[in-house]
Amino acid sequence: MQKLLSLTRPSSRRTALTVLAAAAIALSACEDDSSAPAPAPTPAPAPAPQPEPEPETASYTFEQPTPLLGPRVPGSLPEGVHFAPPLALVAHAPGEAPWSPGETASDGLKLLAEAGDSSALIAEAEAAGMDILATNLTEFFAIFLSPDPSITLHLERPCVSYAQMIAPSADWFVGVSDGCATDGDGAWQDEMSADVIVYDAGTATGEDFRFKSADTEPREPIMVLDAPPYLPAPTVYLELSATRKTE
Repeated sequence: MQKLLSLTRPSSRRTALTVLAAAAIALSACEDDSSAPAPAPTPAPAPAPQPEPEPETASYTFEQPTPLLGPRVPGSLPEGVHFAPPLALVAHAPGEAPWSPGETASDGLKLLAEAGDSSALIAEAEAAGMDILATNLTEFFAIFLSPDPSITLHLERPCVSYAQMIAPSADWFVGVSDGCATDGDGAWQDEMSADVIVYDAGTATGEDFRFKSADTEPREPIMVLDAPPYLPAPTVYLELSATRKTE
């Protein structure tokens, strides 16, 4: 029995050594893993390129308009009917026109439409921070009949509005409201266009092509005029179109 026991002890020692060696190898592997470098973080995506800011100003050259109405167009209006020399051509922010179809006329537009006096409408525009482009026919023709029929607009005031009385009349005028050179995102457009048509200011009553006989109380909304045979709705006075100048 003693001989048998002495033969089995070395085997037990070898087993123990084997276990210890395996543990040491495993521990070494763990240490090696813990000392391995961490993976590099994923780089953040590059920021999207920002669009170039819009220039603060842009200039537009108009095609010379051909009147479709007025003393120079035979048969378009009764004898003696014309456009009063005072007028208002202004530049303003989008949606801030000095007058708009469907709204009631200001005192300034009332005076222009009934008496051909643009001074009050110009004063209203100046008080609202608008740019005054023309106040009478001489200044208007200096723009549109010049060798370079151009206007320069500011990005904060890229829209134009215009009004001029048909004389005589109770409260009729030709005009355009809120014709803008920018799109809905505020970017300059390559082209702009607008029709100048005939409106009823809704401030007075009277016979066709006669000065007013009475004020309209309360004032009615500004509407496209429908007064056949001369002025059926919508009657276009001018077709304006312009192209942006290249830098």
